[in-house]
Amino acid sequence: MNGDAVERGVGGALAGAVAQLALGGALLGLAFYTGHPAEYAGAWMTLAAFAPWLYLVVLMHQKRLARLEALDAETLAKNSAEGATLFERGGDDLLAARRRVGQLERVAQPMATVLTGLAWLVLGIYLAQRARGYFGEKAEELPLSDNLAVTMGLHAFCAFLGFAVARYLAGLSKLPGFGVLRGGSGLLMAAVTVHVLLALGHGIASFELPVPLHALALVLPLVMAVLGLEMLATQVLEFYRPRRPGQEPRASFDSRILGLLTSPDGLAGAFREAVNYQFGFEVTRSWFWKLLGRAALPLFGFAVAVLLGLSCVVIVEPHQQALVYRFGQLSPKPLGPGLSFKLPWPFETSETVDVTRVREVFIGTGADLDPTKPILWNNRHTKSEETYMFTAARGSIGPDTKVRGISLIQVEVPVQFSIRDLAAYRQASDDPDRVLKLLGERELSRFVLSEEEDQLLGAGRTTAGALLKKRIQAAADKAKLGVDVVFVGVSSFHPPMETAEAYLQSVNALAEKESTIQTALKDEIEKLSKAAGSPQAAQGILDRLTKLSALPQEKRADLETDLEHSIEQSGGEAAAKIARARATRWEREYQEAGKAERFTQEVHAYDLAPRLYKERRYLEAFFEGLKEARKYVILATRDKMTVRLDLKEEGLGLGTPLVPPK
Repeated sequence: MNGDAVERGVGGALAGAVAQLALGGALLGLAFYTGHPAEYAGAWMTLAAFAPWLYLVVLMHQKRLARLEALDAETLAKNSAEGATLFERGGDDLLAARRRVGQLERVAQPMATVLTGLAWLVLGIYLAQRARGYFGEKAEELPLSDNLAVTMGLHAFCAFLGFAVARYLAGLSKLPGFGVLRGGSGLLMAAVTVHVLLALGHGIASFELPVPLHALALVLPLVMAVLGLEMLATQVLEFYRPRRPGQEPRASFDSRILGLLTSPDGLAGAFREAVNYQFGFEVTRSWFWKLLGRAALPLFGFAVAVLLGLSCVVIVEPHQQALVYRFGQLSPKPLGPGLSFKLPWPFETSETVDVTRVREVFIGTGADLDPTKPILWNNRHTKSEETYMFTAARGSIGPDTKVRGISLIQVEVPVQFSIRDLAAYRQASDDPDRVLKLLGERELSRFVLSEEEDQLLGAGRTTAGALLKKRIQAAADKAKLGVDVVFVGVSSFHPPMETAEAYLQSVNALAEKESTIQTALKDEIEKLSKAAGSPQAAQGILDRLTKLSALPQEKRADLETDLEHSIEQSGGEAAAKIARARATRWEREYQEAGKAERFTQEVHAYDLAPRLYKERRYLEAFFEGLKEARKYVILATRDKMTVRLDLKEEGLGLGTPLVPPK
């Protein structure tokens, strides 16, 4: 290894390190400019691979020092042979740089490999996890460059410069002693590939197709993780690889995958070299490898023939049908259940579809119902934001309506369908399920807008499903979707959650109103039945009273008699009161008649014996008066008698003595 080659190696390592850093810096700058996650992934992938370049710069510098030491040792040996030396110096004192080269290869190279491998693996997994959320609905939120032409130009310029340096290093690595630079050229070529892919992604995005650029946000981290895993595995295998004396070691960060980018023309040679390097001897020259090489092509051809033969067979199960595409054109008649044959791939391809399975789409809201929450008006029971439709407000539909109004309502409607005509189903659209969903939402919007709010929240809900089924089926037939709508169910009609409480209060008020009306009707029936025996009898009596009040006084006699008879026959409280009144009348009448008759008899008795009558009446009155009075028996004369009374008690006075009448 001459001096010019050593200097070229040092310069190549420095150029590669500067190019790697420049490409990474350019990617980072474009990432800040565009804000796209794919640019950030490429920047981290390029900058994380800078550690091997530091190792290569230091290693090539030490190799240059080792070359200078070798020249000094040759000069010293020559002078020693001529006897012109002043000091005795051993050969080991002049090989310090060579020992440092060995230490770098044993210690620094594994450290750089492990550091880069771990960085790629960790960053790749982290960025891939984040990139999972960039697809689907969030893909539309990913930013694009404001000036795609400038972005593409910068990527292309960086790719050209990096490719020139990488190819220079790849050629330099073929020189003896510089094979370690092959790993650096692979790292630099990886950065070049990132620039090329991003330039293509931005170019395709300029045609309003940003999907490939968005996909790089996930692909680049996955590639980074795979390369990091390969680098760590290579380093582990390097510890157990057999070594031969004098063999130049291959850098452990020299990726076999990236080696295909630097030397694509030597793919087979690189593969043989990698196999021989791992086994430690020329395994590709053994008889087994040669036999495998001779039999590989026939075996590959036989495998291709078997695969093509299997592609001619189509097995359709009883619940399925199969569509056959000939050069991309759909066959008009699907294949039925059983064993069928077709032309081999790629002339004809087949697709089996389960036509008996009932499929389901959701219109309105409801595809992401939260099973842990009940479906109530005043709680959010969907995972996503609820959507609402316009419906006619209360009293807005009718011939005499002057004021029109609209309200918001949420609808949750599952639509279940099956495939009737598979060919029509596939030819109708790239996504026939979405077409059916859009048709269903159109018919649902028309239906909801044509009905009043109270009707949908009340009795109209029970008939809405059948009506929507007919309308959606008619729309699907008109669009030639080839489906049969099996069931349309209205899971819920309800107003916005913010107004649910007001609706509930209105419903409660209506319920209280109805309850009050029913209570009044019950009281009416109860009172009429109590008064007249039955509501019908009471109504008849009221009608007669109304008629009676309209007649003059001289014409009321017969009707009053008939009315009284009707009341008596009803058996209610009115009849009972009339009966009690009559009983009281006859009782008073007979009592007064008895009193009059008794008085007549008393007068007659007085006329016959006046004195006897008076004494008899006096004794009767005396008896009645003393019946309840307290009586005292006094055994003394009244003049000398002393009476002590307890005035706390009432009615203890002696009173006035009764004097019998004369």
